[in-house]
Amino acid sequence: MMEKNKVQLKPFNELRNRQGDLLSQSVEELQSTGDNDVKRLVHEMPVHQIESDIQNEELQRAQVAIEESRLQYADLYDLAPVGFLTLSPKELILEANLTSATLLGEDRRYLIKRAFSSFITAEFQDTFCLHCKRVIETLTKQTCELQLQKKDGTPFYVLVESIPVQNSGTEVQQIYSSIIDITERKKVEKALHKAHEDLERQCEERTLELKSAAEELKERQEELLRHKSELEKVNKELMETNKAVSILARNIDKNKQEMESAIAKTINSLLIPTIKDLRKAKTVDGLHSAVDILATQVQALINDLSGGMNILAPLTPTEMRVAVMVKNGLTSQNLANKLNISLHTAKTHRRNLRKKLNVQNSRINLTSYLRAIMW
Repeated sequence: MMEKNKVQLKPFNELRNRQGDLLSQSVEELQSTGDNDVKRLVHEMPVHQIESDIQNEELQRAQVAIEESRLQYADLYDLAPVGFLTLSPKELILEANLTSATLLGEDRRYLIKRAFSSFITAEFQDTFCLHCKRVIETLTKQTCELQLQKKDGTPFYVLVESIPVQNSGTEVQQIYSSIIDITERKKVEKALHKAHEDLERQCEERTLELKSAAEELKERQEELLRHKSELEKVNKELMETNKAVSILARNIDKNKQEMESAIAKTINSLLIPTIKDLRKAKTVDGLHSAVDILATQVQALINDLSGGMNILAPLTPTEMRVAVMVKNGLTSQNLANKLNISLHTAKTHRRNLRKKLNVQNSRINLTSYLRAIMW
């Protein structure tokens, strides 16, 4: 720093020596002037000398401050976190700071007079050409994004901002450009773009799932409504059936009472006297006669009661005929032979008898059952 200050103070020392020479010449000239003027000049000279010394010192301090400021701004220019380039209108690099040289991976000395486009990838050549054209034509700041390539071939992205520098007229002499490394930002943007696409894909898939679920829910809702309607219908039928059953139960109770009364009346008026006669009979013929009368009265009682309790009523005449034959012990083959029908038809008649007489249990013998219910 001291050596740098000595170099900076050298012009001031030369100026002081030159001033001393001028003072010597002035003394010689003063010798040829009058005494009064000499005295006045001799009196003023120290004053002027002091003023000159003060001015010289001020000039020296100003020069040092200017040089320090220049060095400071030179350091700020070179060590700025942003690359700075001075380009010609033909896109040649005229000046470059250290940051731009570091970004480009090239020694700063080899950047001068080199085309900046040599660092731009082929895909972005036209972008930068149009960028410079707009700066020159519009005389305003322009911005663009480029993909550059280092000396070792490593690609990276930069944001370029440029402004025109004009001469005394309107012609653009230079272009000041700043370059900012935005590679990380580009990576983030790419990741965000991918995440956005993934999110959209997931949203589409989820939308389809929700749509499918909504359709399924709608179908189930319609099915439930159908079931509800069917249940309401069944419930209505059950209520009507319950009402009918209640009426039927009341009628059965009434018929039962009437039947019991009729049976009691018949027994008291017919059967009891016949039984008394049967007891009084003293001969075999009289006994047989009483038994026949009793059988006839019992059959009559059965016929009287058959209107409300006849189990054989659902049978057709043919089925009634088959029922009598089965009661008498005929097998299916006997039925087929006697009625001149196939064995299959005979078995069908037997199944129909079981169904109409409600004899579904196969363990109940149909012949025995018919003998029990038929006279």
